[in-house]
Amino acid sequence: MIRAIDDAGSVTRAADRLGLAQSAFSSRLKRIEAAVGGKLFERGREGVQPTPLGVLVLERSRVPLPAMRQLQEDALRFATAAREDSELHLGATHGPFLGALVDRLATARPELAGVS
Repeated sequence: MIRAIDDAGSVTRAADRLGLAQSAFSSRLKRIEAAVGGKLFERGREGVQPTPLGVLVLERSRVPLPAMRQLQEDALRFATAAREDSELHLGATHGPFLGALVDRLATARPELAGVS
């Protein structure tokens, strides 16, 4: 999400690109900023610019974000290859990546949606 904002240069454009409502996207950004202890972007007429803290977070995200994407892809492959009558068990701690993983799994395996 943070990389999407930086790439798009705008919170609104990033939300659109990710298919999220701008208000929900902004709420997620505020939760992330609260978790890291400060603002990640300065907003202006010409879009957003990362703050010094934002630059640090963006730099540090270069390694775990691709790893999370790979985990999502591997989980989707596993879910798709699983037998129809099998169960999928997923354990995780709550975090900014969990929602995206669950959404992608629900898309790949709609029959699992709502199962707890």
